[in-house]
Order: sequence, then C-alpha cells, then structure tokens
Amino acid sequence: GMVGIGGMKYISRATGTFLSVNALSVFSILFGAALFGLQVWDGSLTSNERAFGKNLWPKFSPDPKTGITPTWASLLALFYPSVTGIMAGTNRSGKLAKPSKSIPTGTISAITVTSLLYFIQVWLVGNVVTRKALMENKLILACLAWPSRFVIKAGIITASIGAALQCLAGAPQLLAAIAVDDAIPYLRFVKPYDFHDDIVTQKNANPSAAIFVTYIIASAASLVGNLDHITPLLTNCFLLMYGGINLCAFLLGWINAPGFRPSFRFYNKHVSLLGAI
Repeated sequence: GMVGIGGMKYISRATGTFLSVNALSVFSILFGAALFGLQVWDGSLTSNERAFGKNLWPKFSPDPKTGITPTWASLLALFYPSVTGIMAGTNRSGKLAKPSKSIPTGTISAITVTSLLYFIQVWLVGNVVTRKALMENKLILACLAWPSRFVIKAGIITASIGAALQCLAGAPQLLAAIAVDDAIPYLRFVKPYDFHDDIVTQKNANPSAAIFVTYIIASAASLVGNLDHITPLLTNCFLLMYGGINLCAFLLGWINAPGFRPSFRFYNKHVSLLGAI
C-alpha cells in the first residue's frame, strides 16, 4: 500500500527487475523440462516420474484431496485470472505518453508472447512428466527447473509481488475514474483529483483513497485461505468486464459517437460485437 501511495514511478522502476527474474524462471522451466525428457537431467524427480506423450488427451479424475472431479469449465475458471494482466496498459492509460500507440502494441504483444509461452510450457511439461506427478506435486515446475529449484521460487515471489503491484496500480485508477465521473455517487469519497476548469492538479494526482479501498478489498478476499475458491468468481467478473468493454466499443462505433475515434487501423466494430458475444 505504501508503494502505491508513493506513486507509479516506484512500481515502474521495479518492473524491469521483476520481468528479468520471471523470464529467467520461465526459461529455467522450459530448459529443465527438455533436459528431463532427454534423460539428461532429473532435477528433484525420479526416472519413474518420466513419461512420453501420455497426457495428450483429457482424462478428468477426482482431486486427491477434495475428491471433486474437475471439468473443462472449472479448470478454465481457475486458469483464466492468470492471463488478465493484458489490461495493465489500458488501466494505466492516463500515465502513458502515447496511449493510442502504446496500448494496442503492448496488449497484442503481451497476448502473443504469453500465449506462446503458456502453450509451449504446458505441451512440454505434459509430455515428459507422468500424470500422477502432475496431479500430486504442486511444485512440479520447481522440481524440473534447471539448474536449481530456487530460481523458480524466486520467480514465484517476484511474479506474485509484481502482479499485486500492477493490480494496485491499475485498479485504483479505474475506481478513481468512476468516482470522478460521478457514475456511482457512493464513490465520491475516493475522488483523487482537484478539478479546476477541467485541469487536474498534480498535487493530488495519485488516487490515495482508491488505493486504500482496493487494498482492503483484496486483503479481505485473501483471508479465505484457498485462492481456488476465489478464482471462479474472479473469472466471471473479468468476463463480464471484457464483455462490457467490447459491447461499449461496438455501440460507440455503431452510432458513430463524436468522442469515439479509435486510431488503431485494424479496429472493426463487428470484432467488438463478436468479443461481447
């Protein structure tokens, strides 16, 4: 919370460090999994936990601890919040020098790179590790990592902190924007700006009240103890938000709203409608 109050500059400075550690941990997993499949590296696993091509097809079975049999939809609900960081640039558009250029380029690049890494990692690990090991070992990626599992543990820590800081940077900005627009009267107390003839004074440019409200909401949800109980709800909220954004983009393009002039040359309102559906 104190980092968020201090300003966006501290979060931006830390981004490079977090990204470097995360990239190192991802490549450590991929390299370790490849070596494990080639029987050159065992990591913290044994030869009995090595398998080739046995996890290519779905086979749902009860969770060893809860006894609940997952479905494709329930697993998607658990996984989906991990790919919602693509909106980070949009949430911070007010802080970008050229948002019309940076947001499309950054968002499309983020989707492409992260999707590619996810597919490669899932395909590679799933093809060299037994199904039993994947189900029972929650830190299977750390066991595969080369040259040490501590690289993955460092990556988990930096990824968690980095994601929390990005959310703490983006969510308050959205909450503050809603309050400034007076869309919800009950949120007037989180207004962060002093407006004088539509000019924002720099003194109160950081939404301190909105940051504290966001921190309280996130902390309260974390007290549940098991994030698997929260992620399906988060998935529904994200889907509603993305659907609403696409629907608004379609309607604004359909009625030719004067204030809606997207500069992205590949924009098409029908694509927005498809995204909303």
